[in-house]
Amino acid sequence: MSRPKIILNLSVFDKSIEILTGFLLFFTWAWLLYHYSMLPEKIPTHFNLAGEADGFGHKNDLFILAVSATIIYI
Repeated sequence: MSRPKIILNLSVFDKSIEILTGFLLFFTWAWLLYHYSMLPEKIPTHFNLAGEADGFGHKNDLFILAVSATIIYI
């Protein structure tokens, strides 16, 4: 038994959102790769209500965010 194939007809709005999201994802990766060597080893990951950093992580953690965004986009 073959499974049905659903073909979605994207509106102009849908296509523009896809293009915008793809651009933002590309920009995220480009920014991260360009600035990675300039970042400190320890970066703030959380801020309290006073705006002070109270959580820190390694700069490699930024790749987890970029990979997660890419997976969600796909």
